[in-house]
Amino acid sequence: MKTKKQHYVPRELLRNFSCDNDEKLINIFLLNSNKLIDNVELYNQACEKYFYGEDQRLENAYSQLESLFSSALRKLKKGDLELTPEEDSSVRLFMIFQLNRTPEAIHKMNSFMNEMTKEVFRNNSMLPEELKEHLDDFKVCIKQPHEYLFALTMEIAYTVSDLKLGLIENKDETFIIGKSPVFILNPFLYALNYQKGLMGLGVKGAMVFMPISPKYIIVLYDSFAYKFNKKNGVIIPTNSDIYKFNLCQFFKTKDCVYLRKAKIEDLIKLRNESIEFQNKKEANSKRINISNDQKKYLIWTEYKQFPLEQRFDCIFITERAFIQRLSIYESIERPAITAIRLEMEKYENLKKNQM
Repeated sequence: MKTKKQHYVPRELLRNFSCDNDEKLINIFLLNSNKLIDNVELYNQACEKYFYGEDQRLENAYSQLESLFSSALRKLKKGDLELTPEEDSSVRLFMIFQLNRTPEAIHKMNSFMNEMTKEVFRNNSMLPEELKEHLDDFKVCIKQPHEYLFALTMEIAYTVSDLKLGLIENKDETFIIGKSPVFILNPFLYALNYQKGLMGLGVKGAMVFMPISPKYIIVLYDSFAYKFNKKNGVIIPTNSDIYKFNLCQFFKTKDCVYLRKAKIEDLIKLRNESIEFQNKKEANSKRINISNDQKKYLIWTEYKQFPLEQRFDCIFITERAFIQRLSIYESIERPAITAIRLEMEKYENLKKNQM
């Protein structure tokens, strides 16, 4: 039987934010109108008709992934971090795939491809100038974005394998969730005033967050770089931290967020603070000359960065991380990820040589 309504944020995750005992209703804040609507049917949220396609291949794959994650989710939403190795792996896989299965992820990827391709064309001396003048009249996009993002996620899933798993507890239970709930921060690189992207998964100081209920956020973090304000094994944020975590949900959606409870004035404030960021292009490209020869250049494309001060009262940068500051000679990649990547490349080369 074909599943028509295909969810890009699983219902099992949204149900944790429901506002009724039967977990069938949820409260929604509409960003375009600053309107809070109570008791909306949960089943119809964060889904589209045949979002992954009518052939059900990706829908079935994501359903299996959600089933693997469900056992860990039941423990984590109770504050239990005692996971089996299989449950721990399922959390990492679920988060990395959730990052890349939403409409926001597709829009972001297509924006990246569009900006990069047009920059290449602009710098192509063989392309007639009259054609370059019309580059903004069309858009470049990937025809089958879901398949591309699924394959890409499979290739980069290893980048979260060395991160530690933690829980952030909000005793007031005011965490919210958007339609693209997973977000990446890097307070370590932010503190070092790193000028390039802060959202790389394999870089030093990477932190990956996902709210799983109004009370808890899962975090995967670089244990070399961070320590936390903890109590009974969970991370305890301040109100300022909670506000910033919720703000990240607004940064990553343009239509609505879901919540169990919140003050309307707080939601409007979050919306107002995120408007300028949401209206900016998802990606920008530029030409970088690498020599005096004008024909030798790079096309550098990067995503927009959250306009967020990445300093948190509950997150501290370790002394050892500051001692081993980055220099122009050091890799930005985490050592464990470098080792895994080199082993993977070695394996791929062996396969090629045997063919």
